[in-house]
Amino acid sequence: MNLSLTSVSVSKQLSEETLCFTATVCVDGKPAFTVKNHGTGGSNLYMPIGANADEFAQSRQLMTQAEKWAAESTGEDFEPLDMLIAQLLDQYEVTRILKAGMKKKIMMLEQGQLMELKLAKGREVNPAIIAEAKNRYKEAVILNDLPLDEAVQMVLSA
Repeated sequence: MNLSLTSVSVSKQLSEETLCFTATVCVDGKPAFTVKNHGTGGSNLYMPIGANADEFAQSRQLMTQAEKWAAESTGEDFEPLDMLIAQLLDQYEVTRILKAGMKKKIMMLEQGQLMELKLAKGREVNPAIIAEAKNRYKEAVILNDLPLDEAVQMVLSA
């Protein structure tokens, strides 16, 4: 079972004790159910999706399977699906930041910190600038030089 998120909407302004968000959870690439959190410290709310009773029942079944799978994959006893959704949201946010940043900045990981170097006006990221950054910041990992998925995992594990 492969879980992913689509249609993610985060409201940092409304987030108090937890992240305020809504998203669609996909199981093996297909929309299965929605998840949201009001951001006030409570658990996530899961809602089946479906246009008719059969689709609704199938969505509920996928929610149950996802909860069991999350418990097995995370090792969590308390709200394992919430923990897995939190990990997916972290991955979504890091991916969003890196995608946007890598277009116009040098993104690097230095001593466990995500850093960005803004380029002079009119300059764009290219192999020569990446090589220059590698030479100048020998201790850092230049993320622009890695595949996006690998860069995301590196940031998440830092």
